[in-house]
Amino acid sequence: GIGWDWSKVRAMGGSIDGHKNAAGGIIPFLKITNDIAVAVDQLGTRKGAIAVYIEPWHMDVSDFIDLRKNSGEERRRAHELFPALWINDLFMKRVRANDKWTLFDPADTQDLCDLYGEAFEKRYEEYEKDESIAKEIVEAKELWKKILL
Repeated sequence: GIGWDWSKVRAMGGSIDGHKNAAGGIIPFLKITNDIAVAVDQLGTRKGAIAVYIEPWHMDVSDFIDLRKNSGEERRRAHELFPALWINDLFMKRVRANDKWTLFDPADTQDLCDLYGEAFEKRYEEYEKDESIAKEIVEAKELWKKILL
């Protein structure tokens, strides 16, 4: 099997070269990856196995969580992939505190993927205060429930 991190791919609706709402997000790329998983088999005995990962602060996290659902728009589904999230300590602190969680477009926050621990928390909170970048605020506990269901 293969594990593949998609955390740095622009979120749906993100800007590309100054063009707003130009980015298609991670789902179209994951659909292609899903087709690869189907095409690659092991002598016809089983399909290829591909685990795909993103960070829980990625703006496409909700669509990502829904990848394998049987309901909804089929063109936004990838039933043969194994989606997983890189859960960080700050997210779990916010869940326990029943606090807010901020989602970002990785195009605006590329360094978050390379940080962890206190360095991650400091930078994440700096991005939360930065009014020049796009963000979406959600309830951490509601996102956690969606992850678990």
